[in-house]
Amino acid sequence: MAFIYRGQHASRYMLVNSIDRDLLPQKTANLLKASGKIGAYDFGSETDVMRYNIVATVSADTELERETKLDDIRRWLNKPDGELIFDFKNHVSYTAKLDGQTPITPIGTSCMIGFTLLCSDPVGDGLEKEYEIKHGNMKAEVVNDGTAEAYPNVKVTFTEDTPTISIIGKDYAVTAGQAPDYNKKTVPYEERVLYDELIDVRQWTKASDIYNGIVYGEFESNGYLFHQKGWDYGGSAEKPEDRFNGWHGASMYRNIPEPIDNFMVELHSTFRSWDRQDMGRVGFYLLDQNGRKFGNAHLNDVTWMKTQQIATVKFGDDNNGIGMVYDRGGFDGVWSGWNNGIIRFGRKERKGYVTWFTYFAIIDDKTGRYHTELYREYADYTGRYLNKLAGVQIETSALGNGDKRYYMTLNHVNVFKYNETQREEVNDMAFKRGDTLEVDMGSAAIYKNGILANELLDPSSDFFSIPTGRSELAIFPPSAGETSIKFTNRYI
Repeated sequence: MAFIYRGQHASRYMLVNSIDRDLLPQKTANLLKASGKIGAYDFGSETDVMRYNIVATVSADTELERETKLDDIRRWLNKPDGELIFDFKNHVSYTAKLDGQTPITPIGTSCMIGFTLLCSDPVGDGLEKEYEIKHGNMKAEVVNDGTAEAYPNVKVTFTEDTPTISIIGKDYAVTAGQAPDYNKKTVPYEERVLYDELIDVRQWTKASDIYNGIVYGEFESNGYLFHQKGWDYGGSAEKPEDRFNGWHGASMYRNIPEPIDNFMVELHSTFRSWDRQDMGRVGFYLLDQNGRKFGNAHLNDVTWMKTQQIATVKFGDDNNGIGMVYDRGGFDGVWSGWNNGIIRFGRKERKGYVTWFTYFAIIDDKTGRYHTELYREYADYTGRYLNKLAGVQIETSALGNGDKRYYMTLNHVNVFKYNETQREEVNDMAFKRGDTLEVDMGSAAIYKNGILANELLDPSSDFFSIPTGRSELAIFPPSAGETSIKFTNRYI
């Protein structure tokens, strides 16, 4: 009988004699007594924490050896909470911390010790299970092998446009989307007019200039992203040149099928550094029908003193435009994990003004969720910058003559058109072919394409859990798409 705590097995330090525990955490009924009523009103029960009282023997041939072993145990236990796994249930992981007294009873040169590990959450996590509901099917049987209810994560990948969808459990259901008005024509509010996976540089044209620098070299593709050809940005610390004092790197542009008034440009990129002295810039420019720049959005790092990525966004030209964002995020280096990041910049017409908006975030490669987000809007009443979007210019640049540079790649580009003027006349589908909807029952949240979208949640929805044993989970309509159901067996 032993256990693993904070990644180390107890047998490295001691011989575990006993682990005292209760069958269940203490439960206390919430009762309200009222005059004249027999018994009491029942308001459920509260479940207390779980304690594991451990008694162990520390063997030693000398007092010095004993004290050395006790010091090792102190270093092991005297830390914040950690993972706890018992040998008798090694597929379940709890989170525990040291609690209460830790008596020592000497036995010659050896001793016995006692201590308590407290689990503030008495429920541990077991193995993850996964089920599928194929396109056209409505339900799946799921089996919760644990001893406590489990909270599923349901992810739907849509294979057709769908206005609403329901995930249905035994007693409750979650509904997301918006029911269409069948008296209106269905026209998408958002249309993608350009999707370039950056496979072929021949689809792009070399640009002539960038802000505060020069175009140097060109892009090459490895089949799924663009990067500086040969990783050669120019500039040398041994032979510095004045032309490389500013920004320098590859930049190319591509036109879209037709000029548009209401739009959003979206760039997926990588911007990584492993040295605080590294500097770099990745982003794009908005081009009008004459090839003039009328906006830009970049992520850069311009200091060799520390790692500090800065989001910079401006609409208008470089000299007279309005800088709407210059922001490091929550703290210095918050975007250091920009393995797969997204930069969005766009404009929408309103009555009497236009709204410029931008969004920076990192995409979790495992879950697909967006995090470390920055969103800003700017209402422009001047009417000076109403150029139609006709093209996009992309860029990766280094700064100065040194060799301290970010690792920068451009992964793909999207351009979206918004049918803003038709919003009162037409319907739009909440979920389109290729979209994903993730319903996290544990956190009571829904995500559309990785972005929190609780505004799509129907007020009648109730998030639900999966009871122990066998049960069923269904979706409606069954033609919506492919559904994945994941949950972790939980043990009390």
